[in-house]
Amino acid sequence: MPALTKRAVDAAKPRDERYFTWCSDLAGFGVRVYPSGKRVFVAQVRVGRVQRRVTIGPYGPYTAETARKRAEEIIRAAAEGRDPQREKQDSRQAITVAELCDEYQKAARAGLVMTRFGRSKSPSTVAIDEGRIRRHIVPLIGNLPARDLRRADVQRMVDRIAAGKTATVVKTKSRGKAVVTGGAGTAAKAAGLLGGIYTWAERRELIPEGVNPAHGVDRVAAKAKDRVLSADELRALGDVLRERAAELPAAVTILRLIALTGLRHNWSLWPVYGP
Repeated sequence: MPALTKRAVDAAKPRDERYFTWCSDLAGFGVRVYPSGKRVFVAQVRVGRVQRRVTIGPYGPYTAETARKRAEEIIRAAAEGRDPQREKQDSRQAITVAELCDEYQKAARAGLVMTRFGRSKSPSTVAIDEGRIRRHIVPLIGNLPARDLRRADVQRMVDRIAAGKTATVVKTKSRGKAVVTGGAGTAAKAAGLLGGIYTWAERRELIPEGVNPAHGVDRVAAKAKDRVLSADELRALGDVLRERAAELPAAVTILRLIALTGLRHNWSLWPVYGP
């Protein structure tokens, strides 16, 4: 069992099952290695008759040295008779909504937030989530204590986003900009994201169990966009479908079906994108 250094952590290869590698120099300091290759530092201590395993953080945001220092603090606290896991929970429960969102975003960037399909959120989805947090959630409720957030607070946030109160123009690069419009659709997605953050936090005991103020919030349905392709756009689509028919027959068939059923009131356009 080697000392837990950067070299040792890098050398810990993934297996079919997750496993631990423990440090020979600091008892209780280890890293948990997942089949996916992710590595997370932990500290294992005994408080009275109870053994605690406290998560320090993922390798990357934490180096072996910074994780070791945190492990030493946790082990010292346990030696003094304190429960470091309970202290961590109590500290996390006192954080603000903005700080809770920060914790969620750190985990999402590290690939530790799963979709309903059991896969890590993609970088593009994480970026979209971060935009909604930064431009809508945090400006409206970010300074409120996470554990004390009420449904009425979330409802007011949703209503204000839907009314365009968070609309703005954001400078993105030296000459670029992003237009943030808000609206009913954005409000509904922001509320859904906040609910997901609270569910994620509850499972990790960052907030008390059963506290999800986003549940039951009224969301104004976004108006459906009613638009069909113009004749020129349909001709362009038809040209592409004919070119790719031999290469992608199933996809071409599906697109033709969608185009036809979407314009079934006007069959005269069939020659534009038909066979």
